[in-house]
Amino acid sequence: MIGQAANAIGMPLADNRSMGHHFIEKEACQHAAGQCNPYIHEAQLKRIAVRIIDLFNNWQKGALLVFCFSLTVFIGLARYYTGTEYALSVFYLFPITIAAWHSGFAAGFFISVSSACSWLIADLILLDTFSKPLVPYINETFRLIVFLFMAYLVSELKNACFTQEQLARTDALTGLLNRRAFLEYMEIEFNKVKRFGHVVSIIYIDVDDFKRVNDVLGHSGGDRLLCVIAGIIQSNIRIIDVSARLGGDEFSVLLPQTDADAAFLVATKIQKKLFNVKLGHNWHPSVSMGVATYECLPESIHDMIKKADTLMYAAKQSGKNTINRQVMKDM
Repeated sequence: MIGQAANAIGMPLADNRSMGHHFIEKEACQHAAGQCNPYIHEAQLKRIAVRIIDLFNNWQKGALLVFCFSLTVFIGLARYYTGTEYALSVFYLFPITIAAWHSGFAAGFFISVSSACSWLIADLILLDTFSKPLVPYINETFRLIVFLFMAYLVSELKNACFTQEQLARTDALTGLLNRRAFLEYMEIEFNKVKRFGHVVSIIYIDVDDFKRVNDVLGHSGGDRLLCVIAGIIQSNIRIIDVSARLGGDEFSVLLPQTDADAAFLVATKIQKKLFNVKLGHNWHPSVSMGVATYECLPESIHDMIKKADTLMYAAKQSGKNTINRQVMKDM
């Protein structure tokens, strides 16, 4: 162990036979240090764990449960054939973790009970090797508690990760996607359009005189208006469409496989529905919108958003409460 540690940090090694000092060459030292670095091993283990988890993402729940149950049976058989001297129960944590992570605590509970039962059956067959008949039952009771606790922890960890991921991708006020998540969806759609060549449209929305809304109704009134706009947008788009609050009083809608006329129709519906909202004293909110339809893609998704933003700004400069649209046929 001392020799390995010395190799890892490049210290000289002492030969017990000759008591001579030998130094490791620089290249060998660096190679050994890379192999013994615990951070490298930790990163490798994390990558392996992620790959294993991702391996089961596309599995049906039924197939996953059958696979995990089969593993519990296999481990039980291994227990029987290897006898009572080998502690193989730790391998049950693999099917329990997979089931609880991908299918929830109920699946983890089922696999935990299956694991304990398969181990108990093997122990009962080997009963003559125990000092007392109750020993395997007591052992499996405690083992089942550990399995269930593990299944609960894994399922709760998955729920917590999912919740945090949703919070990181969702606008806290309106419930729409935030800018980061919207760009991710745009990148996916951008690649689809490059591959299949279908048309895509983007609507960029900016609330007119939003500062006045905050001044007159207060920030709480402005927040309510933003939530109303988000609700109107959501109620007038399809399931495959993606809406987001980009920040402040700006919204955007991604319309896959939508031509210029259909995109303009969506923008018009949003505009009319919003104008029916009454803020008080016959004051109706309005928005300026830029609608960019791409029959030919630009170089990046940022260019797509920038064009829609430019169209929206032109609409606002021309008098507000208007829709400015353009079809990009040749970039």
